[in-house]
Amino acid sequence: EYLYVATTTTNEVYRLDLASQMISVFANRQTINLATGAQVGSALASPDNLAIDKDGYIYIVEDRNGGVDNDIWFARDLNFDGDLLDAGEGLTRWASNGTPGSEFTGLYFDPTNKRRAWVNIQHPDSGNDRTMEIVIP
Repeated sequence: EYLYVATTTTNEVYRLDLASQMISVFANRQTINLATGAQVGSALASPDNLAIDKDGYIYIVEDRNGGVDNDIWFARDLNFDGDLLDAGEGLTRWASNGTPGSEFTGLYFDPTNKRRAWVNIQHPDSGNDRTMEIVIP
């Protein structure tokens, strides 16, 4: 059994192995950005929510900057060993939020359809919080 924890102020996601009582860094600014091959750097900021899809992959939801650069990151842990250090592993942007003033929260995956998810948009300048459906063709 494992517990994953996002720490908004340190820009990290930790993995707690409940059996061995060991804590390790799962993702941080040194994690490889799969789109560039370089460290993700300041592109990863304020991880706040985590979600797990039907296949067991983790998604990191940011809480930052009012919809200007608020993203959801897909953590590609190919062998599910709890780190993103192996060849081909790292982070990649899965969704970006451009709704002024808002932030993503509450990402949820359909348990029966792995190509469907929902995410909440909160605090938009318009005052209209909403839930968005994401469908991957």
